[in-house]
Amino acid sequence: MKIAFASDNAYPWFNGGIEKRRFLIAQQFVRAGHEVHFFTMRQRGMDSSEFSKFGVNYHCTADATEAGKLYKNGRRSITLAIKHSFLTFFKMLNYRFDAIDCDAFPFFNVVLLKAYSTLTGAKMAVTWYETWSREYWQSYLGAAKGMVGYCIEMLAAMCSSRIISISSATSDSLVDIFEIKRSSITLLPAAISIQELRDMGKKPRQNNSFVVACRLIPEKRVDLAIEAMKDVDAKLLIVGKGPESGKLRDLSRRLGIEKKIEFKEALSREALFGKIRASRGLILASEREGLSLIALESIALGTPVFILGTTMVPKEVRRYCVEATDGNLAPLLSRALKTSKFSKQANANRKDVMREFSSDAALAAYEKALGTKL
Repeated sequence: MKIAFASDNAYPWFNGGIEKRRFLIAQQFVRAGHEVHFFTMRQRGMDSSEFSKFGVNYHCTADATEAGKLYKNGRRSITLAIKHSFLTFFKMLNYRFDAIDCDAFPFFNVVLLKAYSTLTGAKMAVTWYETWSREYWQSYLGAAKGMVGYCIEMLAAMCSSRIISISSATSDSLVDIFEIKRSSITLLPAAISIQELRDMGKKPRQNNSFVVACRLIPEKRVDLAIEAMKDVDAKLLIVGKGPESGKLRDLSRRLGIEKKIEFKEALSREALFGKIRASRGLILASEREGLSLIALESIALGTPVFILGTTMVPKEVRRYCVEATDGNLAPLLSRALKTSKFSKQANANRKDVMREFSSDAALAAYEKALGTKL
């Protein structure tokens, strides 16, 4: 089969949970002998605009290599998203695919790729990570622009006749907000690499530290993790980059705890997993979270994940985490330094998480979503 994936960013050049999940799924198709193409924005470190790597043929669209292009005023650039959507459509017209799978976000691309699917007969699946309500759109962009954004998302939902959802919460939102038929939704949660995690999870803990690994954007609420460290006798490693980086560094200085906070823009997967495994826990304070691949990877490493009760982490992940409130995060982290209870529980959950969220389930899920034998 000749299959195309369309996503605005690609792993490992853009190191996020969504991107890592899609990379692992694409690798499943490569190992099964399929011809895999990937349409994405160009990022720093990519060989060129058209190249092959990891058994995948990459086709770059809009240029996101320059600092400040991907985000404008702390929000994703609308202009860049529209440019990426159009360029993906026109580049894809040069090829004929048996199937395509595109990310729902930034929504406008779904409409264009639905047109490609209709023109060429390619089967199309749309992967939804989360849904945005009208209220969220308007708080994000303002009343007028937010309403336009919501209408485009609604149009994308109307064009999504075959859907791959990453969580029960996303599936429920699609049904409730956009009246999608549940029978058209296939659930395929985060895809973690068992081989990548199995041996790393056997390494001993080495230090009293905690880790945050995410994009540094307001919705991730990394500031809450930093503020909690005022009253915790440990260090915090923050791995990620984004428009909030400067503000978060300033916050650590204002609180007088800059020596306890270490910032790293990026680490290799092995290095990041090593830091997580050696720590006392991963902190996840995000208010918006489709599923959280990094949380599942941490538990698969035998490292507890501390989440805030106000996060949108769905129930299938939440049940494996240690839940805190905004007010008791610091006492909970301090308790984790004095007891092995949380680590023992994470170790007990390792096998269940690796089985339930393995990337090995990807091909069967796509067969169901696309209605065809792979």
